[in-house]
Amino acid sequence: MFWKFLKFINKMPNNRIQFECKGIKPKRFEVGFLRRDGKVNSNDILVASTYAYQLLAYPSEYLPTLLEAMDKARKHKDISYDSYLDKVKKFKEIVSSDENDLYYEKYNEYTYSLVDEHISQRVLLKPDMTKATYITLSEAIKLLKSEQNTVLNLCNHGLIKLIELEGVRLIERKSVEDYIQMKKEVISREKVCELLGLNLRNVIALTDKGLLKPIHGPGYDGYQNWYYPKKTIQSFLEKVKKMHSMNVLENKADWMPLTSVNKWIRSLQVETGEIFELIQNGGIRCSINDEGNLKGILLYKADVKKLIVSLKMQRIKTRGFTLKEAAKVIKMADQTLQRDYIDTGKLKISLIEGKSKFIDFKQIQDVLHEKFIVEIKDSISHIEKLIERYINL
Repeated sequence: MFWKFLKFINKMPNNRIQFECKGIKPKRFEVGFLRRDGKVNSNDILVASTYAYQLLAYPSEYLPTLLEAMDKARKHKDISYDSYLDKVKKFKEIVSSDENDLYYEKYNEYTYSLVDEHISQRVLLKPDMTKATYITLSEAIKLLKSEQNTVLNLCNHGLIKLIELEGVRLIERKSVEDYIQMKKEVISREKVCELLGLNLRNVIALTDKGLLKPIHGPGYDGYQNWYYPKKTIQSFLEKVKKMHSMNVLENKADWMPLTSVNKWIRSLQVETGEIFELIQNGGIRCSINDEGNLKGILLYKADVKKLIVSLKMQRIKTRGFTLKEAAKVIKMADQTLQRDYIDTGKLKISLIEGKSKFIDFKQIQDVLHEKFIVEIKDSISHIEKLIERYINL
């Protein structure tokens, strides 16, 4: 093996070899002790012998350096291409003679670190591509069973890692394997709808609220497809199922479907996500059928009514009463409110949003106090009772 390394090192441009021999300061000369003219340079022999020894004793440290020197010599044309091929053949002899495959292993490790060439194109001594750190675009396409545009799109969105250097495009194998594994563990948004038994709008609302967490998607990292970890979707479903508390067979009138609840709350600018947050927190009781998902989930009317009253009161305190609400609270027809209070200036419009007009809370409080002798401190509970009375679920 020592003699094989001597032949491998012979004629190697010394200026490309970066490590120093023990006790020898490398000069800018060609290591060439096997000369056709029969002349021998003792210093060359000493340098070459020291290199060969270091390669035998410390291959992990010195072999990558020598392989790099050989590649650089080819790229910078310090040696001819034929000479380079001859070096590769001699190194292949070393690899073939190694029963423990140590040198081939170190050769693989070296080639795996290269990002400026397609190592799969090394013909004379092919690396073991099954463990390569980087692979070509075409190899990635085969692994993903996909098309070039799709793979490049995955690279653009960071789902797999692309490296470009000196006109060479390589893809990190691990990122491809991670993506393949990820695809096995995630489901699309359509599948989420199917698994939960909810429509797309509900799933979007749950995502916006953070109750369902995707790992990829247009609103997450720009990728056009939504992906959700299947385990997190199943976990959400189990959490909601645990809140199932009542049998509705004996009191069906006290329950209402989620679809009906949504119609009520959307006018109050509340989405499905907040409803499910209340369900998980015990704020709204629910009953789930035996289909294994949330299709047909029923919510307790009294809890929904309480929520709507609370939401209406919150809106009334911040933005005011609509004209219709104001008329109901002070018990008069819409036309009477307009004629006797608004047109006369007793009540003033405090906010206009589109076609909706609002009267602030303080003005209605004053009217209640004057018209019905309702104490100011009691007006809030009075208004809440009136609102609850007019809510017909």
